Amino acid sequence: MSLKILIVEDEVVIAEDMKMMLENIGYEVSGVAYTYNDAIEILKGGVPDISLIDINLGSKKDGIELADFINKNYFIPFIYATSNIDPRTLENAKQTNPCGYLLKPFAQDDLFTSIEIAIDNFQKRNTFGSVLKEFLFVKEKNTFVKVKTNDILWLKSDGNYTELHTAGKNYVVRGVVKNLLDNLDQRFLRVHKSYVVNIEKVDVIEATHILINKNEIPLGKMYKELLMSRINTFS
Repeated sequence: MSLKILIVEDEVVIAEDMKMMLENIGYEVSGVAYTYNDAIEILKGGVPDISLIDINLGSKKDGIELADFINKNYFIPFIYATSNIDPRTLENAKQTNPCGYLLKPFAQDDLFTSIEIAIDNFQKRNTFGSVLKEFLFVKEKNTFVKVKTNDILWLKSDGNYTELHTAGKNYVVRGVVKNLLDNLDQRFLRVHKSYVVNIEKVDVIEATHILINKNEIPLGKMYKELLMSRINTFS
C-alpha cells in the first residue's frame, strides 16, 4: 500500500511542484490544501499517512496550529516545509514535535530524504505506541509502504534483516527480528529462534512445526508451551 501524503501549501506553484515530485518518487498525493480550513476538510474525508505542512499559510491560522490540530486528533507524522523562519516561530514549531523540517527551495532528492528521515523518526519515537500495533512503515525500493500488522503472517530472521511475510507479498526489513517483535502486539509470538508468528493466523500446530497458509514454520520445544497458552487466550 503506497503511502498517502497530504500537501498543505498556500503557494499553488510550489504545491504543484511538490505533488509532481512525490508522484515521481512513487507516493500517492491524497490531497492538496492551500489553507488551514482546506486541510481540515481533507483530513475529515480521509487520514493520510504523512503530511507536508507549510508553516506560513498566509491566513489567520498557520501550519503550526494545523500541526497542533493533527496531534490532538490524528496520529500521523508530519514535516514542516518552510523558507526563512524566525527564532520564536521555530520554537513554537518545535513544541508540536514534527518529524522533520524541509527548507525551501528544495529538490526532489531533498524531499525524498526528508520523508525517509521523518518516517524513521516517527517509528523510533513511537516504539511500543498503539499506532505501530496497527501498521508498520516498510521501505520497498525507493519508497515506503504501509503494511497492516493484521496482514502479517510471520517474521523470519535473516541476520541483520527480517523477512516479513503476508498473504499477498513479502518484504525484507532492515533490523533484527527482536526489534520488530518489540513493536508488535500480543498476537505475535516467537516460536523458534528465527521465527515469529501471528498466532491468529495459525492453522495447525504439530509437534515440531506450525502451518500457516500451508507454509510450514518450525516450532522449537522451548516455545511450544507458551504458544499453547497464548493460543488459548485468543480462542
